Amino acid sequence: MKASTSSHQEIRQIAFGVGYRMLGSRADAEDIAQETLTRVLDPIANGEIERPEAFTTTVATRLALDELKSARRRREQYVGPWLPEPRIDSSPDPVEIADDVSYALLVVLDRLSPLERAAFLLRDVFALDYGDIGDALDRSPVAVRQLVSRARKNVRSQSAAPVHDHDEHRRLVAEFLEAAGGGDIGGIVALLADDAELLHDGGAHKKAARHPIRGSVRIARSLAKVFPRLSADASIRACVVNGEPGFSIDDGDGIRLVGLVHGVERIERIYFVYNPDKLTGT
Repeated sequence: MKASTSSHQEIRQIAFGVGYRMLGSRADAEDIAQETLTRVLDPIANGEIERPEAFTTTVATRLALDELKSARRRREQYVGPWLPEPRIDSSPDPVEIADDVSYALLVVLDRLSPLERAAFLLRDVFALDYGDIGDALDRSPVAVRQLVSRARKNVRSQSAAPVHDHDEHRRLVAEFLEAAGGGDIGGIVALLADDAELLHDGGAHKKAARHPIRGSVRIARSLAKVFPRLSADASIRACVVNGEPGFSIDDGDGIRLVGLVHGVERIERIYFVYNPDKLTGT
């Protein structure tokens, strides 16, 4: 593999993918990609690396783990729930993507330990063998298997059921927006699972619930008060967020909120991101 323009882009995409999945931030992922390029391009171009993709993934993972230690410390001071930075796709329609880039999974990954997250991604997303993962994480293959196993169990237990039918997902989003926008408490309750959860991420800039809101009735009452105010004098539009149906609210000066709902038949999780620092690139 020569360090041509195409290979340069491939390397950058791999490193960015690792960084975004590990850190949930596009700016941090860009930094990871750039630093990875400075470290891997020359060895690859000189023919020193037999498997450039695995090498790139390993370097990006180590950089992301270092950054995650610092990010974890920053998040201890974060105001309210921390959610990953959403990515609004340019295409007007959802695209068929692997579950590994879904927003709901990024939320769950953030609840894993850094090593569990890295092991899970390297194995189940980037398909590295246990030996390569062990080299990247400085762990034995046996230890890596244990990390991956624990991570998979946590992902399964914490994930909201995904909606794989995009038409069904769009319908759920549309009905949610109609009920929430109209302050229809009964309509909202009817759409929610009894144990549904709503998370707001406003950071230090926006007034928002500082703890998850749980239960269909509590969520409906909150939304009936808050959502009409959020959407007043603003346009609400369906969009594609991380490859799946979502919505945004634009007040004319830019996007002020990105939202997603997840569940099958009834909504299990709602995510509202309106920290302006996380919407600058949407």
